[in-house]
Amino acid sequence: MYLDDDEKAKRDGFDGRLNGRDCWNRIVHPVTRGEAAQRVMHEESGSYVGIPQRPLAHLDRHSKFARYDPILLSYYEAVICSTSTLLDDEKNNPYRHVLLPMALQSPGIYHATLAISAHTLCLARSEYAVIALEHRQQALKRLITILSREECDDSEMDEVLGLVLMLCWFEISDGCNPSWVTHLKGFRTLLHRHRRTSANGSLHSLSLKQFFVRYFDFHLVLAKTAFRVDEEESTAKLPQPPVIRSGLLFASCETDESIDSNPVTRESDDTHNLSSSTALLSLHMPLDSMDDIDPYMGFSNSLLLLINEITELGPMATRLCNQPTVTSHARRLKASLENLDQRPPDVLAFSSNSKLGTSRRAFVTTAETYRLGAFVLLHEILWRSYPAASAASHVITIAERDEAIRSILKLVDTHHKDMINTATLPLWPLFLAGCCVDLEEDRMTVLRLFEIIEQRKRFGNVPPARKVMEMVWRQRDLGRDGRRPARRKNVEQYEWERASTLLGGWKISLT
Repeated sequence: MYLDDDEKAKRDGFDGRLNGRDCWNRIVHPVTRGEAAQRVMHEESGSYVGIPQRPLAHLDRHSKFARYDPILLSYYEAVICSTSTLLDDEKNNPYRHVLLPMALQSPGIYHATLAISAHTLCLARSEYAVIALEHRQQALKRLITILSREECDDSEMDEVLGLVLMLCWFEISDGCNPSWVTHLKGFRTLLHRHRRTSANGSLHSLSLKQFFVRYFDFHLVLAKTAFRVDEEESTAKLPQPPVIRSGLLFASCETDESIDSNPVTRESDDTHNLSSSTALLSLHMPLDSMDDIDPYMGFSNSLLLLINEITELGPMATRLCNQPTVTSHARRLKASLENLDQRPPDVLAFSSNSKLGTSRRAFVTTAETYRLGAFVLLHEILWRSYPAASAASHVITIAERDEAIRSILKLVDTHHKDMINTATLPLWPLFLAGCCVDLEEDRMTVLRLFEIIEQRKRFGNVPPARKVMEMVWRQRDLGRDGRRPARRKNVEQYEWERASTLLGGWKISLT
């Protein structure tokens, strides 16, 4: 049996009737979540020193909606934090151990946190909609106030980054409001600035930056699989870091005779070096854990880099105008995907605990669906880049693509009960598989799985993804698209990007 958000809230002691004192005691000294208390109360050196022993001034505000604040804060701690990652501990749950302490110290992040809680609740209870907007407005006001200053110290910059992240999260939850892309771009600019100005910092500041980088990388790469994203020109001149020089991603196919025998491949830097975008993403990734499944993303950093490199194939095809070179690079990516072995965290690898065993299944199955989704994406990008030359079939055959799709649907259908309780459920691979199926039976399976996700999790970005997928089906069935890109300037890179445009220029997030 699995729980929806309401059932999980009741199980964790949240019933929507907590008063202010009860809520504060729950956050500072939780009774029903003793282990969580030790984690939340953990002392951090730096700007944010654990949880204060009494509410700060911004928690005692004057507003007609203030009486809801304890409920929203408790909901964030009891439900949202508990379902945000595959492992709920200090190392792997930044929502509880990074953002929650900040919310109790920063008025802006406090309002952004309550805005997310209120918006989640308003999907079932409409009275929370106005409350969500009021907190969002307060968070934006705080952001504008800080940015209007001539200079910001490190703690204020941490707050700004946290605010932009939370606002991006809110807009994605709010039906993928297109402003989430604006927040993501602003987040990137601020993050690069913050890296330059704060090379050294506290332990908390380091955890904060690590989480910010993970959040940005994850959302950026999956955004690039949904629509065209203009990245900074500065990445074009980025030198290749050691992680790329070592052939980490392509080590499994360095001796592939079918590739190395091609003189075009041997002479081209593009086939042996990854893109500057992938190089930049790899800079902060530890080499010894590249294949470890990230509890926040649901798959490994190696796969994130491979997915990013796959998204670069379209621009590469336009830039080089050399199909053999692009095809060779695609073969190397396929070989890397085939040989990728994603590992669950050590804490789950050999545990006999039944609860941890369920978590391990969720880790392994979710990561595998993402790996299979990368195969589907690789085929679709090659097909869109060379529709007349059948380049896709030279790398991934239709039969191989269809087998990957069937495997995705089978894995999600069989194991969704293990996946359903966390935010890392495989929306991205399910969406890709759904967009590519043609048989009515397969479409009904996809719709049934989307219905389960929408009913149980109620994430705001799931309905827009389903509607885009259904538009892909309608366009294909009506023969208006014909799965062949129109010959016009700035053509959409994906079939689902075209569907998003027809729906009004939607910017869906598949995280």
